[in-house]
Amino acid sequence: MHKLIAFSLSCIGALSFEGEIPSLAYSQEFTKSDAISKCVKHRELTSFFQCKVTAKLSSLHKAKEEAFTSSSNVFKQNKSSVLMIEKQENNGKLISEKVYAINSRYGFILVRQPEKNWLIQDIFLKNPSDAKYGKRDLRDHVLNSIGLGYPYDLANPMTTLSNTYRQKNDAEGDLISIDYERPATKVHPVQSKGTMTFKKSLGYALVHVESISHFRKDTTSSKIDHQYSGDIKGFATLTKRIVRTSTPEGDGFMRTGLSESDYDIVYNESVPDTEFTLSAFGLPEPKGIAWEQPSRGGWVWWGVAGITLVVVGYGIYRWRRPNTVSQSSS
Repeated sequence: MHKLIAFSLSCIGALSFEGEIPSLAYSQEFTKSDAISKCVKHRELTSFFQCKVTAKLSSLHKAKEEAFTSSSNVFKQNKSSVLMIEKQENNGKLISEKVYAINSRYGFILVRQPEKNWLIQDIFLKNPSDAKYGKRDLRDHVLNSIGLGYPYDLANPMTTLSNTYRQKNDAEGDLISIDYERPATKVHPVQSKGTMTFKKSLGYALVHVESISHFRKDTTSSKIDHQYSGDIKGFATLTKRIVRTSTPEGDGFMRTGLSESDYDIVYNESVPDTEFTLSAFGLPEPKGIAWEQPSRGGWVWWGVAGITLVVVGYGIYRWRRPNTVSQSSS
């Protein structure tokens, strides 16, 4: 499964332009500088995406046995913190459940077995960013996982685009297809090349990728489709991602894979820091660390003032009532 994920992610990778796009009817809307600026803004926007991704993956090996796995990942972010809850199942049976989190004071990784309590696998008090997903920076991993709707790393010099841009039309709007090639690096050990297709009516969001990837001894062909619905602050909102792969295994056999991921994305800049802590999962905080709770002082004083007014009002009523009674009797 990890190979399939690596192959599918490799098809989206970072992009960069070698030069301005050749003359097209709307080429001025898709220049290098405009595209990079748009991608940087989308990257900033993605930093406040709160998201749940539900994925189903099926694969068929040369033994002709089909395996089914599924995952449900929850992502939370604010300005200083990031959190990922990963839940994986195999043929309907829970395999693992993990939490990766970084806050302003520490980082941690939790794990638990089905129907058990959370246990601390690692805690990072000196350098919170040491809480990584594998060897990847957690923040980058989360951004890459929920920001695939738009290739925001256009300025990366490692990837080159050909000078051939093909304009096509579909039922909903104009499309531009661009050939690309990316070498393998230490950070992205997958070499890939192929064609990316962008849709103008979606603000040039990435809608389709066809690629051939090389990872170790495997060569994988991939077809990736992105679907969108609505927008967040002017950017198309990713709702579904479908990845189809095929890898020759020798002796005429082919390993195939199908991954379908549904995205539920909400924009929120105000997720409280307390949601990225150990106590949010029923565990004690590290010694000497206490998180500020929402201030209640103002409400207390307003409550005291209200009670005081009620007591004073009742006292005045009781004081005036005997005088009223005695005057009526006379």
